[in-house]
Amino acid sequence: MKILRKIISILTEVEKWGAIISLGVMFLVGALEIVSRNLFKKSFLWSQELIIVFLVWEVFLAAAYVYNTGNLISVDFLYAHLKPAGKKVIDVIIDAVMVVVLYVTIYYGWQYQLVQGKFLTNALHLPNNIHSIPLVICSVSILLSIIEKYASKLTREGKNDEH
Repeated sequence: MKILRKIISILTEVEKWGAIISLGVMFLVGALEIVSRNLFKKSFLWSQELIIVFLVWEVFLAAAYVYNTGNLISVDFLYAHLKPAGKKVIDVIIDAVMVVVLYVTIYYGWQYQLVQGKFLTNALHLPNNIHSIPLVICSVSILLSIIEKYASKLTREGKNDEH
């Protein structure tokens, strides 16, 4: 348990800094492109492609970070009015659906990125799977968090049953 919790903690920190750095790179490249267009009447061929790559990474890393830290925005009007037992049932149903969706996303995302890796992007000549790898990373990270949540609940409940 402690190892899994430590892995998730490290992943969450990497996701946070990866998203921050991605956002910064997008801003700098975009600003450089604007200055280049307006001052020199020249555009970089690679700037849009690089911004898109970092945008994809920023979105998926930030999504995993937000989930793993529990900072999600939710509409919980009905949920808030449920009794604790009802909330547990809803939580389990939502997590079960998420596990299925994440498994499918990881499986087919991995297959897709293997196919994409054979091709290169137009301007920077990067492997095309640079766009699909963040989806797999994000999905694995969120799935690990769900597994850790239930594993810690089970071990905690097992310890409570012993006393």
